[in-house]
Amino acid sequence: MYAPTILISKGNRMENKDLEWIADVIEKLQVPQTYNERQRLTKILERVAPALIRVLDWTALSKFRMWKEGLGDDETEYAGHTCNACGQDHYIDENNPKHCETGVKRDGTGGKPCRYEELLQLLREEQKKED
Repeated sequence: MYAPTILISKGNRMENKDLEWIADVIEKLQVPQTYNERQRLTKILERVAPALIRVLDWTALSKFRMWKEGLGDDETEYAGHTCNACGQDHYIDENNPKHCETGVKRDGTGGKPCRYEELLQLLREEQKKED
């Protein structure tokens, strides 16, 4: 396994060197491996996958609070969240989207789905396959 390092940028590779070993493990699984090596790499992913998903879920959304108006009541309550992947502010009491397309140009072209929403969709599809 790799030792944690500082941020780097290599084309389509991960920018955070700390997690690059995960991408390396997945890439190795895409090509033929000996049975023992494939089994070892798969066990690594099985062990770390739940923690990765929890971290992604925790860091993808930042809850924000607003002051509650009322009878001298100065408590705060959650008003919504901001998605760190696409930057969309979602207010709980309003019917605005939770995620937006990123990279949309002024003329309305381009754009890619929110990476976090894309991950959630992929996980839903995999769950349906399992059921």
